[in-house]
This record gives sequence, structure tokens and C-alpha cells, in this order.
Amino acid sequence: MPVQRVATLAGADYWHADSHFGRALERAVTLKRIRRLGIDLYELTEDAPV
Repeated sequence: MPVQRVATLAGADYWHADSHFGRALERAVTLKRIRRLGIDLYELTEDAPV
């Protein structure tokens, strides 16, 4: 899914102004909850919370 869709699902539009969606996204990749497929494409992994 496109990164904008990930942001929408995460509610990033409602995060406090100093929150860092990019850091959260990278953390999710590091924790293997999501997988980067391309520049702005991601998919959930089996380790993703339901």
C-alpha cells in the first residue's frame, strides 16, 4: 500500500505537530511489522499486529 495509506491507517493526520511519522514508519520496518516494497510502497508482514 502507498505510504499515504499507511499514514491514514495510523491516524498520522491527527498526531501532534512534532510527531515524526517517518521515524514511526522506519521503526515498524525495523520491527518487521511492515516491509518496504519500493520508495513509497509497504506491505504488512506476518508479525504485524492485528
